[in-house]
Amino acid sequence: MTPRAEETLSLLLEQKPTPLAELTGGGGLYSLTDEHGVVRYIGETGMPFYRRINNYHCAGDDNSHKFSTVFNAGRLWQMSSVDVSPAKRAVSDHADGRIAKELRCLFARSRCMARVVDLPHLTTPERKRLEDGVLALAPPENKRWNDSRLLDPYEPDGLDDFLAQISWPSMRIEAVERQGRRWDSLGQADRVVVRKKRTAMSRD
Repeated sequence: MTPRAEETLSLLLEQKPTPLAELTGGGGLYSLTDEHGVVRYIGETGMPFYRRINNYHCAGDDNSHKFSTVFNAGRLWQMSSVDVSPAKRAVSDHADGRIAKELRCLFARSRCMARVVDLPHLTTPERKRLEDGVLALAPPENKRWNDSRLLDPYEPDGLDDFLAQISWPSMRIEAVERQGRRWDSLGQADRVVVRKKRTAMSRD
């Protein structure tokens, strides 16, 4: 049976969260927590939850990939593939950026969690209707990442403790420290993702 929107929202906010590495289920609705355990995003997917969250939200490169975009700052910064900002390009370092993104993925997969409502029998229109109903009821703080057209990135709390926990080699620590200094050198206005303007031909 398909739960009602009220019941689904309750599950997405209140059931015990699952570490990302332990996710199972073939698709349905899910919620994502930030590093403090607060639900910030509610979404739907037709693919297995593990794949959608670990491979896309943690390792993606665009605004729809929430953990990767929100934590793309400070020592975890790598210039996005969709970003054409001259200011970022001037200070970007490809090798250090790849290491920073690797750390960003590791942090999200280790410190963030998800809740899922497994509904693999639903069609895409049915999932989207249920998602719309859930989002209409969800408190603003629990859909903050849904409601932002351009997510504001920040270096997450707990990164120093996480680095001590994973005991990274000094060369990799130095790489992400350099990324942090590059990020700090950018003015607030220069930190915004600048996308390539679409031409009239590309819109057709």
